Amino acid sequence: MNQSEPISLPIHILASLYKNTLIADGSSTESAKSNHIETGSGQHVQSIQQDSIADSPAVQKDTVVCVAYPAPALSAAHQALLKAILKACRLEDHQVELIIVTRPFQVNHETISAKFVAKNRLLFGLEPSDLKLPVHFPAFQVQSFNKANYLVAPKLESIEQDKTLKVQLWKSLQQLYPA
Repeated sequence: MNQSEPISLPIHILASLYKNTLIADGSSTESAKSNHIETGSGQHVQSIQQDSIADSPAVQKDTVVCVAYPAPALSAAHQALLKAILKACRLEDHQVELIIVTRPFQVNHETISAKFVAKNRLLFGLEPSDLKLPVHFPAFQVQSFNKANYLVAPKLESIEQDKTLKVQLWKSLQQLYPA
């Protein structure tokens, strides 16, 4: 095999490799279909495939976290950072749905709204336009749209490296998750 040839794995193989991550497949942006894969821990990985969501009911979550990331799984350092952020907000794993977006426009806000009923949505490294939201939100300002609160923040890499960004993020998160 030539080293320069890309390796393409089916979505079910990727999902089994990254058991605690929602992988959004951007083949089409019309609607979504969810495949559930049982992991050994009893958790489900949900692979959004842009086909049909009509047959699957919406899942109730407190928060949907959308992260722009170049790979279908977060690095250990970024997982730890995100886990610390969620812990500081007093959120448990079962209250949060993580969506990793590897390409802009891969998944849209309508698909997310149809699949997950969540009052809060955190966007790391994504602009509202990346999710086809018809409005623009400044970073670190909690904004309401379509019965959900949105918070836009820089990429996890930037937050990890800049204490000022961490402080700004924390102040914004305190508005969504008061003590």
